[in-house]
Amino acid sequence: MRLCLFSSVQVVSLVMLAGCGSSKPELTEVNGVVLLGGNPLPNAEITLIPVAGAEPDKASLIAVTDDHGKFQITTNGKPGAAPGDYLVIVAEGPMPEELRDENLQDKASNYRATQKNRPIPAKYSSAAKSDLKMTISKDQKDYKLELSR
Repeated sequence: MRLCLFSSVQVVSLVMLAGCGSSKPELTEVNGVVLLGGNPLPNAEITLIPVAGAEPDKASLIAVTDDHGKFQITTNGKPGAAPGDYLVIVAEGPMPEELRDENLQDKASNYRATQKNRPIPAKYSSAAKSDLKMTISKDQKDYKLELSR
């Protein structure tokens, strides 16, 4: 009897827990282009940070622009992002794998010098400095982020 009662309590507890979990926000497709001074910004890292009051399940999102300044946001490996307001940070993208070694400083300087449409203004490089905002909505999938020098 004791074993049966214990098992019944476990089953009821599991059913209750399954119903209490918070649901993940529905994702909507997010594609965009980053322009600096009206020109595409290649190999830039884009970070979207949910603004205050956002759902707790929303995480910061990161994408890297291609050679034409285009990007696609993914969340946990799935295309899209939760609708809402985000603060946008734009910084230098990652170094190519073949340039990562003990001479990183010299190679990084040379590599950055070959990047188009540089430098990225420092005012976009951190949450404390950036005033660039983005509102993601279910009704829109293409976005343009315009940066000024």
